[in-house]
Amino acid sequence: MRFSIVMVIVGLLGACKPGDKTPASMPVSSSTSLAPFAGTWQMSEFSEQGDSVGAFQLVATSDTSGWHTVVPNRPPIQRRVVAFGGDSVVNEIGPFESVLRPGVQVRTREVFHVRGDTLVGSIVAHYSLRGPDSLRQIRTKGIRRR
Repeated sequence: MRFSIVMVIVGLLGACKPGDKTPASMPVSSSTSLAPFAGTWQMSEFSEQGDSVGAFQLVATSDTSGWHTVVPNRPPIQRRVVAFGGDSVVNEIGPFESVLRPGVQVRTREVFHVRGDTLVGSIVAHYSLRGPDSLRQIRTKGIRRR
């Protein structure tokens, strides 16, 4: 049993090219539609303690192109759809200038789950800082506007 688990982990690690963060065994699926995510979503962000920390608009299409974030007084921030299936989608953004920490570059990995006209998920933000404040976890909830 342990040998099987080790072999699966080794296989996943071996599927990654140097510098990749997503195993090759998890490509963007073509068998599932992104149509349930298509639309403009008004998203709210919450700290781990439940405090509101921000808001943004998520624009999603029924395919992997054209996904972006809209934040007031900024050009759109492009998103990359890295995986999806069923009711879930994984996006990556960045690097870009952080909204929560002006002047600091950030990369994010975001996982969203659609439930009708509600989108819930989480964001892991990696800031270009050293030390304990270089990572932040944020919860999200959104309502489809269009």
